[in-house]
Amino acid sequence: MKHVSIHLFAVLSLLIGSFTACDNQSEFTVKGVVSDADGQVMYLENVGVSNVTLMDSVKLNAAGKFQFKKPRPAYPDFYRLRLNNQLINFSIDSTETVSFVADAETFATSYTVEGSENGKAIKNITLAQLDANQVIQRLRKAYEAGEVSDTLYAEALCGELHTFVPDRLLDDDGAALLRYEGGARGVLMASQVAVGQENSLRIRVYGEKGGLEWHQEEPNTLLMRWPDRQPEVIRTGGSGLSAWATANTRTPAGHPEGYLEAFANLYRHFAAALQARLAGEEPTPTDLDFPSVEEGVRGMQFIETIVSTKNSDQKWVSIID
Repeated sequence: MKHVSIHLFAVLSLLIGSFTACDNQSEFTVKGVVSDADGQVMYLENVGVSNVTLMDSVKLNAAGKFQFKKPRPAYPDFYRLRLNNQLINFSIDSTETVSFVADAETFATSYTVEGSENGKAIKNITLAQLDANQVIQRLRKAYEAGEVSDTLYAEALCGELHTFVPDRLLDDDGAALLRYEGGARGVLMASQVAVGQENSLRIRVYGEKGGLEWHQEEPNTLLMRWPDRQPEVIRTGGSGLSAWATANTRTPAGHPEGYLEAFANLYRHFAAALQARLAGEEPTPTDLDFPSVEEGVRGMQFIETIVSTKNSDQKWVSIID
C-alpha cells in the first residue's frame, strides 16, 4: 500500500508539473525598461478592428522596469504600449517574449524592440508614416502661406450628370466645363452609354506654343502638335526621352506597355520612396513620381463638386474645399 501511495504521488507530481508547464506556455510576455518615467503610468492595450481594449497597467518607478504576462491570443493580434498619449505598436503571434527599451520623452519614436521581427517592421513603418506626415504638414503650411502654387487644379466647374439607363443607380453620362487658376480652360467628358465605344481615354493639352495628344488605346505613342510644322510622333523607349520617361519604361521600344504598367510604376516609385525614408535617405525626384495625399483629396473634392451639380441649376460652382 505504501508503494502504491508513493507511485500515485509521483504520478500526480508529474501531472501537476505538466499542467504548470502548459500554463506557462499559454502566455506571452511583454517586458522592458522606460527611463525617466518615475511615477508615470503605462498601459498595455489590445488593438482590435473597431475598438481598443485595456488589458493592464503599471506605475513605473525610478528603475523603469515593467513586465506584463497575458494569455496567448487565439490568432496573431495587435497590441500597444501607451505612455502619456505616446504609442508603441507591436504584434503577438503566440507565446513569445518581447522586450522594449525606451525613454519617456521620446517613447514612440526612439525605442528598441527585441524578440519580435514583426515588432521591428511595425516600428519602421510607424517611423516612415510619421516622416510622411511631417512632409505633408510642411507642404500644407507652404500652401497656406502661398509658397506652393495651386494653378494646376480647377477652381470652378459647370457640370451636368445624367442617367439614361432606367433603374441604374449611378450616373452614366456627364460633362463639365472647367476653369483653372491662371486663366486656363478645360472640357471633361465621360460616358458609359456611347454604344460600341471602347474605354478610349484621351488626353489633349494645348498651349500657345503647341499641343500634345495621348490615347490610352495607343499607349506607346505621344503626338506633339506645332503651329509651324508637321506633327511629331514620340514613341515609348525611343532615343531622346527624359530621365523620368526612361525610368518609367519597362521594356525595349516596340513592346506594348500601358494600363497595367502604369499602376506598377506608381507602386514601384512609392516603394522606392518608402525604402529611402526607412534608410534615412532623401527620395529622388523620380522616386516621388506618384500622386500625393493632397492630390488624392483634390480628386475627391472634384468628384464631390461635380456630383453636387446633378440637381442644381447653378451654372458655375466652385470646387468644394
